[in-house]
Amino acid sequence: MSSEVIGRLITDFNNLNEKCVHLVEENQNLKQQNQNLLQENQILKEKLQEKDKQFERLQERDKQYEKLEQHVKNLEKQKSEELQQLRQLEIISQNLHNNLGILGSDKNDNTDGEQKNDIKITGEKNEFSTNKNDGHNNLGIHASDKTKKNDIKIIEEKKEFSTFLTSNKNEQTNHIMDKPPTLSLNNKDVNNSSEYFLNFFDTKKNMEKSKLYSNILVVIGLDFGSISSAFSIYRVVEVPNSSNYSWRLKDTSLEYDNDYSMVVDNSFLKYVYNVVELFKLHLGGLPDNLKPKLPIEYKKAIADYLKGIGKDIKKEIAGWSGVNYFENVLLVLTVPAEYSEKDKDIMRECIHNAKLIKNKSSEKLQFITESEAAAIYCTKNELQKYNLLFIGMTFIIVDCGGNTTDITTLTLLDNFAS
Repeated sequence: MSSEVIGRLITDFNNLNEKCVHLVEENQNLKQQNQNLLQENQILKEKLQEKDKQFERLQERDKQYEKLEQHVKNLEKQKSEELQQLRQLEIISQNLHNNLGILGSDKNDNTDGEQKNDIKITGEKNEFSTNKNDGHNNLGIHASDKTKKNDIKIIEEKKEFSTFLTSNKNEQTNHIMDKPPTLSLNNKDVNNSSEYFLNFFDTKKNMEKSKLYSNILVVIGLDFGSISSAFSIYRVVEVPNSSNYSWRLKDTSLEYDNDYSMVVDNSFLKYVYNVVELFKLHLGGLPDNLKPKLPIEYKKAIADYLKGIGKDIKKEIAGWSGVNYFENVLLVLTVPAEYSEKDKDIMRECIHNAKLIKNKSSEKLQFITESEAAAIYCTKNELQKYNLLFIGMTFIIVDCGGNTTDITTLTLLDNFAS
């Protein structure tokens, strides 16, 4: 090869080498730029994630603010309702003072020729939640205008509130009632079980009128509560070797063995066995999500508990001469006013399964609402005892239980016969 050719080749090689060097440098620059872009992209991602987190926090705060705003509205509404109730109570209190003055001036105008009376009970109910023990407390507040009519009409406004409570273990005490309260009423048409119960206590009249109850010697009053229960025994006629009796308050709970086939009656082993309680809450209008979870069917628990109470009742009257439980005993069970006919039928089924009545349709079992029973007792005893019973008066019954509190407002449109 000539020297010229070799020179050109060397020149071309050098040029190519320079281009290659430039390309390598450009490639390095591009790599550096790419690295910088990746870093910037990572920084932007982190900033975006932080923005997303801030946005989520803002959304959560908005939700909390909405909840707080709704809670404030609820509190304002509750405050308004409570203020309205306070105004109503102030009006009742004012009327109470006014009518006490009227009572004092009219006290000497009463005569012995008072007409016989009927009680009519009508009701309106509203429900709301609270926490109380199952000891039943009655509070009477009265006020009214002075109006004379021929019937007793009890107008009932009922507010009920529900909640779950821890069981407050009550001291078990018993006492003898020498003269239990009775109520004499003159109802011609008896259309429900509560009125059957009221008429029954006018013993002499009903013994003549009713063949159904002609052989009743003893009445059992049973208060079956969700936290605790009790019963009382009342003699309609004198029974040898007997006395009226009010049983001690007993927890409405059961202790079962391991397979829930048998009730264990041993308080010392209570924490060893399976405790079942609050089973009464499966009756009534409580939503399913608020009903307690039970390891057994609630009807079985109710029947097992009532069977235990039945043993105590039968043991108490076993020594009473001439008294046959299924022939001579009337069982009266108090139930909440909101119980439907279905609820009462379930209670009747459980009482039958507990061997407290001979057959499910037995008329030896009658129901009375708790509000009616409290109103009758308050009217016939406490109000009358303190000479507070007069035409047109209004009073309030407050029944504080373990899971519900019932408030009943009643107006007396005619006084009881003396």
